[in-house]
Amino acid sequence: MYFISFFFQNFEMGNFFSSFFSSDDTQTLIKSRMSLAGSRLSSAVQSVWSWGGSALWTCVTAGIVLAVPVFFEYERECQLFDQMQQMQAAQMAAADAAM
Repeated sequence: MYFISFFFQNFEMGNFFSSFFSSDDTQTLIKSRMSLAGSRLSSAVQSVWSWGGSALWTCVTAGIVLAVPVFFEYERECQLFDQMQQMQAAQMAAADAAM
């Protein structure tokens, strides 16, 4: 408690933060820091945008190269099973007709 009362002894309520923004040097410092923060934020956004584009391209390309052939092979196998089922149904119908 002593530290807090010692630290705030020269400031009235509400005057503490306004004392930081009163001098011209402080205003210049704040403007330079805000400018630096804005440029760093802009650089970070550009980096994330670039990385995100590269990651998206990689995922789409991997999907095309890896998933599309599997899909076509699955479709071909389904057609093969349908043909086998039709042949088996035709053989069963022929065997029933012969009896």
